Amino acid sequence: MNRFLRRLKEELLPSRHAFDCVRGTDTSGIVALKRLRIASGNKSDGASYQATPPEVF
Repeated sequence: MNRFLRRLKEELLPSRHAFDCVRGTDTSGIVALKRLRIASGNKSDGASYQATPPEVF
């Protein structure tokens, strides 16, 4: 699968983490920065959004 399609799949159809399944939330996947509404001049310094895995806490 080419890189674009793989990233699109990861963003739109991420595999659900057990944390999400247990708590009924949706924190799985990576969200591209351009998809977020950020009203800040610092947006150009950002990368993307991804939740911190629970095992890191």
